[in-house]
Amino acid sequence: LDQFKSIFTSSPEADMNLICVTITAISMIIYKIYKINCPCLPGYNLIYGFIVMFFPPMVFFFFAFILAQQFVSLVMKLSKPQSKRKQNKDIQSLMIRALVAPILWIIVCFLDGKAVICAFSETVDAEQFGGFGNYTTLSTDLLLAKVPCKNFELLPSSSTRKAIYRFLKSTSQAIGFLVILSIIGFAAASHILSSIFNISTSIRTRYWRVFADTEDLCFEETCLMYNRWMAERCIKSHVEDMEKHGTNRGRHGGENKIISPWQMMDYIDQWYYGQPPIIYERETSGSPSISNPNVAIGTSLANSLMQGWAIVLARGPLCGSRG
Repeated sequence: LDQFKSIFTSSPEADMNLICVTITAISMIIYKIYKINCPCLPGYNLIYGFIVMFFPPMVFFFFAFILAQQFVSLVMKLSKPQSKRKQNKDIQSLMIRALVAPILWIIVCFLDGKAVICAFSETVDAEQFGGFGNYTTLSTDLLLAKVPCKNFELLPSSSTRKAIYRFLKSTSQAIGFLVILSIIGFAAASHILSSIFNISTSIRTRYWRVFADTEDLCFEETCLMYNRWMAERCIKSHVEDMEKHGTNRGRHGGENKIISPWQMMDYIDQWYYGQPPIIYERETSGSPSISNPNVAIGTSLANSLMQGWAIVLARGPLCGSRG
């Protein structure tokens, strides 16, 4: 039970797992609510059947793939230049999870059989099932197109229609069960083989996946801290510049102070309508002197990185969430 909970709560892929399960449940609810109404017209049955079988899975795959929080980061990692590290291949795992709902929809369509009967009713040779000898006034193509429609007034009692219907449904269900057995066999074989031959590789891959996620989180937190420091510094410089140019007329003891909310609103308006450029070389009170912006920024960023790593390491081991 604890391992089952960890799939959705304590792993880097927990959000993706939850999204896939949710979309899969929604797809099954939609299939149960949706009523398949075959047009029963020559040339249209195949199009309608394929739309029912394959269009919703494409939509579910798109939503599962885009809603994944790792999608943007994985695309960025794959598109960046090759560095000393190998590019992240987790996008394959992401695609496999996103395919769960589409594959399940297709399997259910095969097991139910209605969409398959609608799509392939015109491809059957009616003569192999006795033919429509009693309906010479209608074309064979039209009668085959009417096979999915049980309420067609000329075919309810036709033994040929019933035979074709049963044949298509049994074939559809056989394909569905074959797909299920193939997926189960492939998953079991891959799991057994990986557990026998690649135990250390699997552990190392899991470890470095957690490490990469923690590193990305640390970098984002460090950038956020540095951005807050730079924003505070630029705003202070902007206010001081306005005070030196006489924006603030109230002076007490040689110091410039904001004496009313209205003057503060003036500062905000000036900042909003004309944001000043980011200043790197200006020395401000409460911040280090920056004569060389690259060196100063690098030093500040290095200090922030050290602080960020200290925060991350204080939370516990990198693989603690994996159990």
